[in-house]
Amino acid sequence: MENRGEARYAAKSCFVECRPKRLFSFLKKDQPDMFPLVNISEGGIQFLSHKDMKRDERVELAVSIPGEAEPFRLGGRVAWVEKMDGREFYRVGAAFVGMTEKDKGRLLSMVKEGRLAPLDLSRHGAKS
Repeated sequence: MENRGEARYAAKSCFVECRPKRLFSFLKKDQPDMFPLVNISEGGIQFLSHKDMKRDERVELAVSIPGEAEPFRLGGRVAWVEKMDGREFYRVGAAFVGMTEKDKGRLLSMVKEGRLAPLDLSRHGAKS
């Protein structure tokens, strides 16, 4: 499992659309899967999934945060997957691929506005 060095932020009422990145995926009209977001940082996200995903799988992400007119649309790479004990869900960590300075600025402005709160990982025992 990889650890993110960036500060992580709580992602209450946030969701991520996730779909595998494939050569002709833009031709498919099926709906992407929506998953609840656990936390977000400048480097990636953690979310809950009912699907077991493959490590290093390339994905297309659209992160929806309340108060934002448009979701963050980013490429990603699945960094780790962990089955939750006694549940049919997985915790998934995905690293952002190609996050722009503009997107980083949007994220930081949401922190300054109080829409994303820093996580104290020492209290939560959270993984990256």
